[in-house]
Parts: sequence; C-alpha cells; structure tokens
Amino acid sequence: MKKEQIQKLVMRASSDPDLFFVNRFNCMHSIAGVMISPSYLYSQVETEALKSEIHRNADIIVRNAGTGSDYDKALMVHNMLCANVQYTDDEEWCRHTTVGSLADKKAVCDGYAKAYKLIMDKLGIPCLVILGTGENASKGEESTHAWNMVQLSGQWRHVDVTYDARKDWREGKWFDYFALTDSQIRRDHEFDDDVYPLSEGADINYHARYGFLMKDKAAFRSYFISQIKQGNTSFSVRLPDNIPPDIGEKKISDIINGTALDVGRNIQVTVTSNIKQGVFHFKVMELGHSLDSRSGKRRKYHESKGIERNGILS
Repeated sequence: MKKEQIQKLVMRASSDPDLFFVNRFNCMHSIAGVMISPSYLYSQVETEALKSEIHRNADIIVRNAGTGSDYDKALMVHNMLCANVQYTDDEEWCRHTTVGSLADKKAVCDGYAKAYKLIMDKLGIPCLVILGTGENASKGEESTHAWNMVQLSGQWRHVDVTYDARKDWREGKWFDYFALTDSQIRRDHEFDDDVYPLSEGADINYHARYGFLMKDKAAFRSYFISQIKQGNTSFSVRLPDNIPPDIGEKKISDIINGTALDVGRNIQVTVTSNIKQGVFHFKVMELGHSLDSRSGKRRKYHESKGIERNGILS
C-alpha cells in the first residue's frame, strides 16, 4: 500500500463521527506490509457510555429537525448546533470529536463537523467532512480547518457550522457559511479539489434562498427601510458574487447614511461585515424621538460605530 493511500485511509477514519474514542493511528511498515493500529482514549465501558450519550443527543436533534425538505432539515441542524454548542479551544482532545460537540456541548471545528455529519447520516442526507484550511481573520493567517459538504436537491454545497457558531447566537443568528459553492467558500477556505465532489451551479445559499441577496442599491435600500419600519433589530444581507467586497462595503455604508432620515425613527445602526463573504449584519438601537420638538427638524438617525470585519472592529 502506497503512502498516499495510507494517508487517505487514515484521514477518512479520522473523520468518522463514531471513532471518537481514537486519538491517533500508528502505522508500522514491514516486509509483510503495513500495520495500522489505533490508540484508544477510553475503556470499553466508558466508550459505550459516551456512545449512548452522543447518539441520544443526536437523536433529539433529528426529532427536532422537522419534516420539511432536506434543505430545511440541514439548516435546522446547523442552527441547533450553532445555538447549543460553544466554540471552545482549550486543547482538550474531546473538543475535536462528537464527545465535545454532542456530550459536553463544547467543540472546535472538527467536533462541529463530525456532529453535523452524524446527524445528517441519521437523516439520510449525504454529507462529508472536509479537511482543509480556513482563514483566521483575527490572526491574519490560515490554519487547519474542518467543515462539511452536504447534498441538497442533488447539489453538493459547503456548510461551515464552526464559522457561523463562533458568533453569539443570542445577539443575532449567522448563516454566512450555509450552502456555499466551491468559489464562494474559497474566499476564505482552501481544500483539495481532487478529493471532494464539485460544488457549482445555482446559488442556493441561505441569503439567496430566502430573499436576502441584494442585487442592487435599490433592493438593499428598500429592504433596509422595511426592516427598520417593522422594528427588526437584527438582520443581514449578502451581496452578489460579482461585486468586490470592499466596494460593496462602501456602498452599504453610503446607503445607510443616505436613507437614515427616511425611516422615521431616531436610531443607531451598527454594521458587522464578513468582508470575504460579502455578508453584512445589522444591529439597530432606538435612541429616542425622531423629531426636534422646537424646530420640527429631524435629528441625526445613523450613528456608525465603525464596520466590524469578521469580528474585528476597525
């Protein structure tokens, strides 16, 4: 067996959600061939107890995934993992496994990815764990990373629960990395084309599917005003792939400033941008009366605290 074949075999085994009890594989070469032996983390009794807990919690998510389309179920599972599993990088090995994500509710990227695959498998939705690199915006560097590909309506799409879960879902939900194509995910991820299926074609990411993909200034202006008038305090939009992110960021800021006087209320808008993905998140705060009682003139409506790029306020 060639070295490349062994590496692929070990990589596939390492991505198996049910092999949470193995922390590494030892390879020994001899004239007779190659011997691969795992190194175990838990006793058999401990392993069986953890397996029961993991599958019990996974089954709860499956029951709550609903009876809608595969897309609806995949999104619901994404949401439940984002809301209930805390991103925790404390160097505990279990954070890389389903023990972390589905038993302790604390995980890093591969813990999220393995949990997502386990639940997709239970739902009968084709799913893979992808091993590659992801851009760490706060450190300005790339690091090893894991996420998923899921087959929705016959099309493979990327889902990165980790990148969406690292934001506080109590403050606002994030769907920046749900159902992305290869070209979209490659803006801040890298992976081996030869190992995984092709993902291109129709735009079915979260924002496109639910009407939050803003194709021009007029569309965004209309949507922004409607959200403010409806009293929504947290919402997001995505820009088309053909608009450079830095240009889109400036347009978003200009439109907010240009329409702030038209919403009828005195508000403060904070914009957080995922600049690589062209996704913008808005938080709105009411500041008080919209009119100056003496002059009848409108007060300033938009107070920008700056635009936050991938969690870094600039």
